[in-house]
Amino acid sequence: MPMRQKPSIPVWVIALTMLLSSTAAADPTSLLSSLKGHWQAEGEAFGAPSSSSMIWTDTAMGGKFFQLDYQINRTTAEGLQPIFAGRAYYRESSNQQLKAFWIDTNGNLHPVSAIVEDSALVAHWGTAETEQGRTRYQLNGQGILEVTDWVKSSGGWRQFNHTVFARAKPNS
Repeated sequence: MPMRQKPSIPVWVIALTMLLSSTAAADPTSLLSSLKGHWQAEGEAFGAPSSSSMIWTDTAMGGKFFQLDYQINRTTAEGLQPIFAGRAYYRESSNQQLKAFWIDTNGNLHPVSAIVEDSALVAHWGTAETEQGRTRYQLNGQGILEVTDWVKSSGGWRQFNHTVFARAKPNS
């Protein structure tokens, strides 16, 4: 009696299944943990030389929230002057999503919904009644974090910021 062969599964089906399952299993809290620490960037903001900083911690409100503190300082003749600051509080909700809110020195208070997309944290912020935007936090290699911001306008999404941060050295 001849042996009956089992149908073989094409390799591309196995690879696609593995890719989709790894994307679906992305853990936003784990990604936030990899962002913890101090980040610095030098560049330009609002048409002037600037220095930007971000600090991510996981100890806000007794460890129930991840906290992001963000600041832009413009270089002037008097030295660095703060020109913008913001703070966000993130926590995991259901279905591999994060919920947060953002406040800043422009007087904004935005709800935030974030997911992990291609190993980056993508945060959608604002409401249709106010302003809507998205921010992508992409870890690239050892100690590099690219932050890109867009705002939604009548013509679609418009990028308004792209900053490349490096991990700050201890005691800096």
